[in-house]
Amino acid sequence: MPHLDPQANLDSQTSSTLPGWNIRGIDFCIFICLTLSCMAILSMLGARIGNWYQPSQESGELSLFTQLGAAFGMQLGLGVGYLVFTSIVKRARPALPAQTPIARAIVVGLKWLLIGYLAAIAVGFLWTESLTLLGFEKTMQEAVRLATEVDTLSERLVTFAVVAVAAPICEELVFRGAVFRFLQHRIHLYGALGLSALVFAALHLSLFSFAPLLAIGIALALAYRESGTLLSSMTFHSAFNTINFAIIINFPELV
Repeated sequence: MPHLDPQANLDSQTSSTLPGWNIRGIDFCIFICLTLSCMAILSMLGARIGNWYQPSQESGELSLFTQLGAAFGMQLGLGVGYLVFTSIVKRARPALPAQTPIARAIVVGLKWLLIGYLAAIAVGFLWTESLTLLGFEKTMQEAVRLATEVDTLSERLVTFAVVAVAAPICEELVFRGAVFRFLQHRIHLYGALGLSALVFAALHLSLFSFAPLLAIGIALALAYRESGTLLSSMTFHSAFNTINFAIIINFPELV
């Protein structure tokens, strides 16, 4: 009678080019706490720097640069938390996958961008209609709201740096490079895709954006899984945010 290895069955569901994250559950909990702490600290620091550059009004309303500084610090906190954790905990450093050509990694990312974007549009439409029928008042995602308020060139450049550079790099390190990679060899592939995307969508704190971001999160993980490198999901993420930022700037009536 053949020996059945459950772990081998789980491994067969994932790409052979994508190694698991060889850390314990307690290590993962420490990673989450460290990352959240870095996010909080750097977000406050970013807000202070932004407020120094563009002081908030006496009425208490935060200036745009204060909000952008907080957003940038939060994104930076994700990346710093990941880098600090992996530099301290040696077993958190995964074995490098087979090297993927840069061109192929980018093509994989753009392929899943097309799939994910179409899926997000369809899911977003159904999700928005459902919430509206249930009586929910539509609200904007925080990043979208900030993008609608930019006016000067400096504000646009900083906003672009946050949404098209900092967010794709730092969020991919954590949500795909850590959360998805931790889950992929421990639970069923569908569960790893769903849970990592759920965390990704939930932390954007937007009810109306939740379902489309869930679809995008799954597509990002699939791009990473196919190529075995975060360059694919980062390319996808950056292009997705850049397209949306351009639409918001040039066609605000569509938001």
